[in-house]
Amino acid sequence: MSLEFVHISHQTVRDTVNKNILPELEFGLLKRYADELRLGTEEKAILLEMSIDQLEARQDSFVLQVTVRSLCHSRSVTADYLNFGERFNMKKNILCIGDVGNVESPWAQLLQPAVYMFRHEYNVIFIESPSLGKSPQRWLKYGCSLLRGCLKFLKVSSVNVLCTGSGGVLLHQLLADSPEILANTHIAFNLDMPAAIKALPFEIVRIEEALRENDIQMWCMYEDDSDEEAPGAFNRLKPSATKMYDALSKVQARLESDRKRAASNPDIAPRNFDEILFSNQMNVGAEKRVWRVPVSKMRLVVFEEEALAKMVSYLQTFPSTFQDDVIDGLVKDMLDIFREDITEKVDLPSIKNVNLNRDQEARKKMAQKNRERLNRLQEGVQQMALGSIREQQALAPPVETTQTLQAMPRKGSRTASKKQRSKSNLTVVSEDEGGLAEADDEDDEEDNFFSNDTSAEAYEAQWKMLQDMRADPSARSGHKAPTTSTLVAIEDAGAASNS
Repeated sequence: MSLEFVHISHQTVRDTVNKNILPELEFGLLKRYADELRLGTEEKAILLEMSIDQLEARQDSFVLQVTVRSLCHSRSVTADYLNFGERFNMKKNILCIGDVGNVESPWAQLLQPAVYMFRHEYNVIFIESPSLGKSPQRWLKYGCSLLRGCLKFLKVSSVNVLCTGSGGVLLHQLLADSPEILANTHIAFNLDMPAAIKALPFEIVRIEEALRENDIQMWCMYEDDSDEEAPGAFNRLKPSATKMYDALSKVQARLESDRKRAASNPDIAPRNFDEILFSNQMNVGAEKRVWRVPVSKMRLVVFEEEALAKMVSYLQTFPSTFQDDVIDGLVKDMLDIFREDITEKVDLPSIKNVNLNRDQEARKKMAQKNRERLNRLQEGVQQMALGSIREQQALAPPVETTQTLQAMPRKGSRTASKKQRSKSNLTVVSEDEGGLAEADDEDDEEDNFFSNDTSAEAYEAQWKMLQDMRADPSARSGHKAPTTSTLVAIEDAGAASNS
């Protein structure tokens, strides 16, 4: 459906107040319920500067009245003669979609988080049509084309979406038909369908294909109303809400399975996030993060400060989280991990005792216990060392055996030298091997040549024996010196044996 848009009029909420004509809803937002909605002086000033533009969407004779409410940063710093392209392209834009088809003024349901996001550098856009009114069928038929054509008329190229109730249906229709106008991250609170609709008003296969082909992630938050009988109360066990939840859960499971299979394929770029995240319960224990405030027959959504900060951080970053990163209903992204590392408190040793509130007496007792523990540790080490020494001594051989083993090599080495010396003598004197034993005995006698007796008579006897040996050298070994003829005969015999 192609619609042609025409701008009709422009005014602000302040202009309406100056005319002394303030509808009941605006009066409740600015005066009566401002404290319950967490709207302070600054938030009220922002609300008074909200622009209200009246448009007409035409196609032949078909005409739809369209009201565009917006909070724009360019409007606050320049004169309002800018065109829409100049106005909404200075900052990122958030499209807020309320429970269309079920309430009269769906734009007001998300006013509190919208003002908070405007204060954090976002332009906020509300689009509604009085012509479609509270007809769910007409909203599901024309709503997607109306939003798409209006964004094109405002020269908005990309938007993040914050929706609640039946507004989630329009988000999924935009995702299936025009994913190019959607940014990377979106938030949906208490997704639901009109009770009169029995089947899903969009093709779930196209939703799955759009999430698979584009870097888009949705954070679906749920919190049941405590008063189920109140008008507009939400319960996830209702058939309409359950149908939406089950369909998205199956899409999440299939996409997760595809991502795990693609991780083993090097030709496919890995995707490091889950396309759909679920927070099944926002209020954990006594901590209350979201609640509803009834204003003029409607229930407006109010978020706590921590939840709003997480939502802004989530919308500002590229998708990088998995379902396991949803802790106590809030998404924990990479920036949160870095913040925890930065804010981690490290106590210096010099101020550790001060932080632990230890006085002088407690520190002395602790020091005495540390010394006693150190002494016990040293005694244990000494006992272990003494036990190892005793084990080594028990395994070592006796001292006498060691001395005998040390003496054996020396005796053997001396005997070998004697044998070698006696063999050299035999090569000169004779080839008789019997002379080898005699030479060894004589060498042993040479070792004991000098007596241990130190008397004068023994000394004179030894001196006389030395004189005889110097006079006759052959007397040392008991053999006569070989003659020349004997040596010649030995040489002739050796030459004959060689030939």
